[in-house]
Amino acid sequence: MELWDLFDRSGNIVSTNHGRGDTIPEGTYHKIVNIIVQHVDGDYLLMKRSDDKESRAGEYELTAGGSTIKGEDFSEGAWRELYEETGIKADALYELTPVIIREEKRYLQKSFFCLTNIDKNSIQLQAGETQGFQWLSEDEVLAISNTDSLVRLTNEVIERIKEIKLKHLKLT
Repeated sequence: MELWDLFDRSGNIVSTNHGRGDTIPEGTYHKIVNIIVQHVDGDYLLMKRSDDKESRAGEYELTAGGSTIKGEDFSEGAWRELYEETGIKADALYELTPVIIREEKRYLQKSFFCLTNIDKNSIQLQAGETQGFQWLSEDEVLAISNTDSLVRLTNEVIERIKEIKLKHLKLT
């Protein structure tokens, strides 16, 4: 069974050894991470969720990601989830958003950005988690972001990605 740490709203550990799927007590949260992957050619990676998933089965998402496990911080969870779900061993991950509290789902969420130059056909799927992938241009992702249930690519996120690329990668 996968074990999680539970946290208060400020990110302080309040409980360890919480089993995935167990009810999360009022006032506590688990941590999840999302990683938006962009190829150096500008295309974004969309991952197709497994048909076996409890929520949004078979749908495409703009991110790889999931729950951090016991003992992991956001960054460690992001590195692990990115590799498990895609096979990508990133050179760097960049914080895309501050921690967002999702009261209704009882989690603390943080998003990251990964720029990669991998062979676009080398994505490795994780059994039970992902069953497909596709690369789409920014315009294509923006077009479906307004109609699909995938994680939204907003103008704010695009601007933050541009800031990261300019500041850390010296790219425009």
